[in-house]
Amino acid sequence: MVQQQHPHRRYDIKKTVIPKALKEPITLGKSNLTSKNRFFKSPMSEYTAHFDPSDLKSTGIPTKEIINAYEKWAYGGFGIMSTGAVILDQTGLNFLPGNMLIGEEEDSQERRDGFEAIAKASKRFGSIILVQATNIEDQMAFFKAQTDEEREKAMAKTRYATKYVYDRGFDGIILQLLPAANEGKTDMDLTEKVIEEMAKLVRLDLF
Repeated sequence: MVQQQHPHRRYDIKKTVIPKALKEPITLGKSNLTSKNRFFKSPMSEYTAHFDPSDLKSTGIPTKEIINAYEKWAYGGFGIMSTGAVILDQTGLNFLPGNMLIGEEEDSQERRDGFEAIAKASKRFGSIILVQATNIEDQMAFFKAQTDEEREKAMAKTRYATKYVYDRGFDGIILQLLPAANEGKTDMDLTEKVIEEMAKLVRLDLF
């Protein structure tokens, strides 16, 4: 008889820890924001933003459908919510029809109003609302940014977007990125340095 294997056996523990109830509030680090519970609406592309291949300046503006969705998710009780991919570069792989977009060249009052409406709808029922910023140089943030010049370009776009959504009423951003590369190889130390530098620059812009 072949003995049954159990590759997913739990690790032995010395002490049992009872987790906090999901419904209990939690305060987030340096921001001091308090989420009303531990439920998190994760990022996912909605593909319902405005898209017009003949008018890229109007592409990526939030629609009533997106605003309505966030209002409903907030009403459902999420403590923290993240938007889907918000594109910062029209030349990237994830620049797909229906993704929201933020950029200096594309800015307009209609775009600002759309993002403000998402933030307002999300906070109506007490949710914290974050933006998933995807700085696409080739695929995702900093993936192609192998030189100092390319990294500075990526950071400039992320800084602009962070200030943009802060002014629209959002509580923060989620940086979607792949590890930074150095001479074609993954460099985790460089990735950590990039993140720390970005956080420092963003705080200077906002505070």
